[in-house]
Amino acid sequence: MKALIQGTRVCEIKNEEYKVHPSLKWVDVDDTITTRHTYVNGVFIPPAPATLPPTKDEIYARSLRNSKVLKAVILSLNDGTLIPGANVSNAELKAIIKAKL
Repeated sequence: MKALIQGTRVCEIKNEEYKVHPSLKWVDVDDTITTRHTYVNGVFIPPAPATLPPTKDEIYARSLRNSKVLKAVILSLNDGTLIPGANVSNAELKAIIKAKL
């Protein structure tokens, strides 16, 4: 197999090469190389692992780290019936915020 390279970018993988612009070059590869790899100094660098979006618990925990953000979240999600510390516990507030995220 051949990889078509432009700079550090793997443009495509083909079984056979074809004529290309002089700024491109063909490099022999095995079937583990994909167009998500980069090509640097003659070495294929694998792509970074995909990251999962944060969970509701992670979003909530991040919000707690900054009380200004938490206050803004509470205000934006509050229909006027929630009074933190008075008629809703922290656990109830957490559940309400997570449900509305």
